[in-house]
Amino acid sequence: MAGSARLRQKTPADWLRSVRAFRLIPDETLKRLYAECHLETVERGETLVKAGEVPDALFIVISGRFQTTAYASDPAWAELGPGAVLAEQAFFTREQQRVSISAARNSIALKLDWDSFETLAQTAPNIWQAVMRSLLLTDVEDKVPAQPRSFLGRAKSLAILPAGGDTIPTPLIKKLSGSIERRADCQLLSSEGLGQDMPGGIALDDPQVIHWLKEQENRFEVILLLADSETTPWTERALADADEICLVGTHDGGRLGAPVPLNAVEEMAFEMRGADACRLALFHNERYENTIAGTRRWLEYRPVRSHHHLRASSQDDYERLARFLLGQSTGFFASGRGIYGAASLGIFKAVQAAGFEPDCFAGVGAGAAVAACLALGMDPDDTDQLITDVMVERGALRRKTWPQFSLYKQRKLDKLILDRFPDTDLADMPIPFYSASANLSTGEAHVHTVGNMQVAIRANWTFPGLLPPFIDEEGQFLIDGSLLNPLPVKQMQKLNAGPNVIARPDLAPLGKSPVRYRDLAAWQKRARRRWPFSKPYKDLEAVLPSFETLLVTAFERSQDASQKYGPLDMELAAPVPQDFDVMAWHDHGRLKDKCYRWAIEQLEKHAQSGDFVLVAALPQTESE
Repeated sequence: MAGSARLRQKTPADWLRSVRAFRLIPDETLKRLYAECHLETVERGETLVKAGEVPDALFIVISGRFQTTAYASDPAWAELGPGAVLAEQAFFTREQQRVSISAARNSIALKLDWDSFETLAQTAPNIWQAVMRSLLLTDVEDKVPAQPRSFLGRAKSLAILPAGGDTIPTPLIKKLSGSIERRADCQLLSSEGLGQDMPGGIALDDPQVIHWLKEQENRFEVILLLADSETTPWTERALADADEICLVGTHDGGRLGAPVPLNAVEEMAFEMRGADACRLALFHNERYENTIAGTRRWLEYRPVRSHHHLRASSQDDYERLARFLLGQSTGFFASGRGIYGAASLGIFKAVQAAGFEPDCFAGVGAGAAVAACLALGMDPDDTDQLITDVMVERGALRRKTWPQFSLYKQRKLDKLILDRFPDTDLADMPIPFYSASANLSTGEAHVHTVGNMQVAIRANWTFPGLLPPFIDEEGQFLIDGSLLNPLPVKQMQKLNAGPNVIARPDLAPLGKSPVRYRDLAAWQKRARRRWPFSKPYKDLEAVLPSFETLLVTAFERSQDASQKYGPLDMELAAPVPQDFDVMAWHDHGRLKDKCYRWAIEQLEKHAQSGDFVLVAALPQTESE
């Protein structure tokens, strides 16, 4: 948007023409209609329009944000910003409103009462004629599907406040505001800039000041509100108005030590907005940035929505945080059991070649190891080589055992995980990462966002029954999380506004057996003498799927594959042919390459067809 267009003030006619029914009404009549309207201030959380009721007023959003829900307590379906019209259809048809609309933050709306509109329409019959013509023309236009927005739920107002005992470093503010400015026209507001630090400074509750602040929101795409280090009225105002809140602390690099206490401003933020509204950004100066450690000291008292690391010499860290704050971040979710995790690796290689660089990673099953390696910055081919080395060259699961606890011995695999994967706390990873295992002790999902990476990988490594469950320090049994939920993406949607790429294998049905059931005993008898000390006869493996493949396929087919994805999330389910046994780790690279070629073809098809939803996660050439 050009600067001159952004700074131009909207006239009353401009606001009223946001209502599709008023598009053909002459300016003179619109002025009379505007005289019947009045501005209404709406507090955060206040429900403006209720589902099931006939609205007695029409609203046009002047500033702020609103969200639609089935009921006031439900999660938001969509967010509406300045220029949006609320309850328009129900207002004119006098029907019950289908969804509730409540304020997502302190907002101002232009309100037109039904009684006032009806009275004016009686004295000016041309109003109803223009309304009917506008609605008829709009119905024709609505038959052409509109292209979805490239990003949903974009933040308009961002509050930055100090965490811990230090002030926010000035270079950090400059770098972060610069990263935001590259994506949207941004204005930085602070109490110092508003003159509050001067004798006789401004009063934030002054109507002229309120109007000026709302004017800034309409002029700029993003407002960056820099809070004070004390609980001043300006800080309270910033917290109340912000769509996103970012706590900024300076980390001393210490791995050990006492938890970092909350300051008064943070306490105000958690009390007013709650932990889910806040993100934590830790600044690491050049002295401590090479090894990130001790993050959990900050998270002890801050159960924030997500946390991020800002290294002094890494511009990528600031760009990533800007995308998170603006609702433009992207994620990659990997899944799969056994070698089927290679499907996710091949899919990632394809979307990376198309220009997709995720801002966060997650994984379940064998996908947990894949996602962890990618989050550490490893190349897909290097990740494939690492897994092949562990499972084939080193033979992590080469020896079977009598199935007292599992079919395979776990000792060698455990040792190789300790040797090949870093002893890193997930909270200290430069790029956000989580995995989800199934907790058999509680019957619930166990989301690993902090704690040892090796534990998160081992708990998800392979199917239960093939390896013993991992038992953590608290005595809880942890297994492959995909058994409880094949694609637990809810946590990623909470962490990241999207779009997200969800990669998974699509197992082919086993097909018909070439061996009749009455002949099965003979096959078993031939193999019994040799197992478990060596592999069964190769001809048996050639015609029948292995025990492990049967087990995994049975569970895969019994699970509900339907998922609640976001409107811009894209699922890529790579088909896995029958000839890939789940434990044939020597085929890991071959399966990765096969799924890579498949994913490349799929991305090309969707790009050519203009399937916006499936390509929304790829870089956009147009300006935001």
